[in-house]
Amino acid sequence: MNFLQRKHNLLSNIEKLRFLAQEVVATSLYPKINTEIQKLQDERFHLVVLGQFKRGKTTLINAILGEPLLPVAVVPLTSILTLIHFGEAKCIEVIFQDHKRLTIDASELEDYVTERGNPKNEKHVYYVEIQYPSEFLQGGIVLIDTPGIGSLFLHNTATTYEFIPDIDAAIFLLSADLPMTQAEYQFLEEVRKYVSKIYFVLNKIDILSPEDLSESVAYNRDVLRKQLGKDEIDLYPLSARVALEKKDGNNSINKLYKSLIDFKIALKYFFENERRSVLLYASEQRIRSYMLELRFVIELELKSNELPLKDLQKKIVLFENQLVSVHKDQSQFSYLLSGELSTLEHWINEELEEFKVLETNILKEKLSEWIDKEGNNNGDLSLNEARQKLADMLIDDFNTWRKLFEPKLITKYEKVAGEFINKINGLIDNLHKISGKLFDIIIEPYNEFESFKWKKTFTYSVEDGALFLEIEPMKIIKGVLSKKVFKRKIQKILMKEIEEKVERNCGRLRYEYTYSLQESARKFQRDIDTEVEHIIAGIENILHQAVNRKKESEHELQSQIDLIRNRLTKLKEIEQGLTVAL
Repeated sequence: MNFLQRKHNLLSNIEKLRFLAQEVVATSLYPKINTEIQKLQDERFHLVVLGQFKRGKTTLINAILGEPLLPVAVVPLTSILTLIHFGEAKCIEVIFQDHKRLTIDASELEDYVTERGNPKNEKHVYYVEIQYPSEFLQGGIVLIDTPGIGSLFLHNTATTYEFIPDIDAAIFLLSADLPMTQAEYQFLEEVRKYVSKIYFVLNKIDILSPEDLSESVAYNRDVLRKQLGKDEIDLYPLSARVALEKKDGNNSINKLYKSLIDFKIALKYFFENERRSVLLYASEQRIRSYMLELRFVIELELKSNELPLKDLQKKIVLFENQLVSVHKDQSQFSYLLSGELSTLEHWINEELEEFKVLETNILKEKLSEWIDKEGNNNGDLSLNEARQKLADMLIDDFNTWRKLFEPKLITKYEKVAGEFINKINGLIDNLHKISGKLFDIIIEPYNEFESFKWKKTFTYSVEDGALFLEIEPMKIIKGVLSKKVFKRKIQKILMKEIEEKVERNCGRLRYEYTYSLQESARKFQRDIDTEVEHIIAGIENILHQAVNRKKESEHELQSQIDLIRNRLTKLKEIEQGLTVAL
């Protein structure tokens, strides 16, 4: 069977599933299936660039396309999914969460897709779609830039995690200068549940010596072999930044550019020989997940309608009794999480106190040395100049400390949140098992709740460059004082200001970190309550509808049972058809 035949057969079965999902009001699968049909009809292939923040994902996309199309920066930047597909001319559209569209100029893109231009997605952007005339994108390829995982902008991480089930193939970026983090391990494990084809890129190799590069390649290849359980790993060392610049006249740079060409050749071979098969496989996996959810709902409807009224009412009572335990577990999880977060806040305070003492002493020493040097070299040293130097030193030191501290905070938070998410996912799974056991339904795991993870909680709002607050300069008449006395006066003023500024900015960070943790706990609890209550309400609705039907005529009840049985038969036929189709 060739690709077109397999595609036709798969679409035929998905169409049947769509009609069936439309009949079963207890699910929200219809729009998901509709999207899948459109994607398969158009043969849109989602090639998604994934990885931890600041691994160079956006730069790699720009290098592949040969133009700095997407904005990049020193700080973690991308906050919105950006989908790039072929078009005869460049066209950029912003799609908002209310499905309105806005065509923008390339110069405006940063205002919508970056954390700086659109903090915490305050503009309610759903995604950005770019048409671009690149040969690489021909044939239905959609190249997708994602927010980095593991940064303190974890609402961005949420966006990336939630998109995982829609991926057909992935480019997973690692960095040559840093080992894989725990967040990357966990993320890769999640990706592997859905994605069969993953290319690994070891970026930033230009910053390593040949010896260090060989060691980094060998180390990462070995780590991936163990992680994936494979002997052969598609690992491509390159420098996206250098490849994008495409400088000539330097053999080492030309070699780095060639490494990108080699990677693009490998992708082109995949597009020409494997893409269509992978597209069908990925689509089938998503559809099978939807079918498991639909099967559970239909079987629950059937069993609840077939039971005698008294037996059904008894089982409803049993289900409600089980819910008491479920709600008790919910409350206990919330209490335990609160305690863990309090411990984390205490650790934050200890770290900031230690940094405050150390930073105060370091700043005093560095600024005193600078004043002595500048005072000797420049007789016109002013208080404003010295204050500006202090501002620069303070911002640099705070940013350096944050770069070291925040990954540790992320790791600790991930550990705490991960433990509780496992418990909550177990709780949600148990709800289905409870109802399944009561009504003798075989429960198979499906991926409805894959997005309900730690990623949806933590937010962070301390902005780079906002650490230092200027104080109105004192007016000192230098003519009254000798240069030596004036220099000592500047030192005395600024030594006191150093203590105040370090204290103030440590306090600001303390507030931002603890507030973010508290907000994350509140949102976490809201998400748990909403998700659990949604599942309970869906199950209870099916059961109570069955009770109401039993109070109607026997003929009407039997007609409903026959209808549900027919749906289950149709679902089984679709399952068999999927097997034949592929």
